[in-house]
Amino acid sequence: MNFSTCLFVSTHAAAIAAADAWQNEVDPPEDLGQIEFEWMSEFDLEALAGIAVTTVHASGVICELDDVDLDYENLLALNEDMVQALADLNPEQFEEVAEQWAATEDFEENTAAALAAVQQITELARHAVSGELGMYCYTA
Repeated sequence: MNFSTCLFVSTHAAAIAAADAWQNEVDPPEDLGQIEFEWMSEFDLEALAGIAVTTVHASGVICELDDVDLDYENLLALNEDMVQALADLNPEQFEEVAEQWAATEDFEENTAAALAAVQQITELARHAVSGELGMYCYTA
C-alpha cells in the first residue's frame, strides 16, 4: 500500500472488504480500478467536490465525506450529490477547476497534478453514476 488516499467505485460490501484488506496490508479481494494518490487528503477531495458543485451550478450540496462503517474509520464515502457534480464536469471545465483547486489553502501539488487528478476523478465519478455504485475514499 503506497498511497495516502485511494479512490474507488464499488458496492458497499466490496468497499468494506477492500478497507479490511488495506487495514491488514494486503490487496483487496477484487480489482476496484482504484486511483491512488500519495499527496491527496480527504480535505483536498472535499475542496474539489465543492469547486465541482459550483462549476456545474448544483445547489444545496454538502461537500463532506461520510463515514461508511464505525469499524473502518479510514473508509469514507462521497455522497451521491458530490459524485454527480464531479461526473457532470465536462472536459472544457477541467483546467479551470484544476486551477481553482490548486489555489486552495493547503493544496500541496501543482496545477498539472491537479488537472490529471480532476480528469481521473471525473472519469471515476462517471463510472459510479453509470453503474449505480458508490464512490469511496480510503485514507492510509
